[in-house]
Amino acid sequence: MKMQDDLRFKMIALAIRNKDFEMLDKLHARELPLLYTINPMHHWTLGNMQLPYSPNVKQMIESIAASENTAISYFFDAFETETERNALRNTFVFPYAGLVLDALITGKRSAESKRFLQKAIEHNMRVQKNLQKLINKSKAGCKELNSGVPHTENHDDVYYSREAWREYYFYPDTCFVAYCMPLFLKNATGFITNIISITASSNDTEIQFLIDELRKTYNNFIKQKKEA
Repeated sequence: MKMQDDLRFKMIALAIRNKDFEMLDKLHARELPLLYTINPMHHWTLGNMQLPYSPNVKQMIESIAASENTAISYFFDAFETETERNALRNTFVFPYAGLVLDALITGKRSAESKRFLQKAIEHNMRVQKNLQKLINKSKAGCKELNSGVPHTENHDDVYYSREAWREYYFYPDTCFVAYCMPLFLKNATGFITNIISITASSNDTEIQFLIDELRKTYNNFIKQKKEA
């Protein structure tokens, strides 16, 4: 997987065409080696990174977008990986899911476009909900830790919000989101995952509505990064 990843993409396309789901599992078809190296505290390499792209990647994406719902669904289901560094488990979606959606939309596969746009929206919203839950927990923890401590009486909601958002990172080029609660808090935790973004548009009003909804969920992560 690490040494011949581009060849693996070609094999994935072949397995999709043959409807060989067992082979897709053996090939770790939804994964990239990168997913085993990043965690909420070690994600800096994502700063200048682009996802691998080659003729074999293009062929794989086209094969997925031309396949039946069962195969497409496989690539839109979330999955877990365990990092090599510290055995942390992280949840991701297929890093090329947005390109598959673009191909479905431009290929006029209306029913599939609607179904998987909705799945993408739901995924992005789950990530947003999880992020907000940890932000709220971080704010409450900071307030509790400072309660009764001298010289903290002037700390306001802006201060606690800034502390809570300090370790939030969003990498728009690859759509990875990372967050870690302030480490001075008891039971501090975090996560790293990826969200789905697309570039296609549609003349179908229902599909375009879903496209706009998906973009709203994506833009929330950009907005939060600017405000953090």
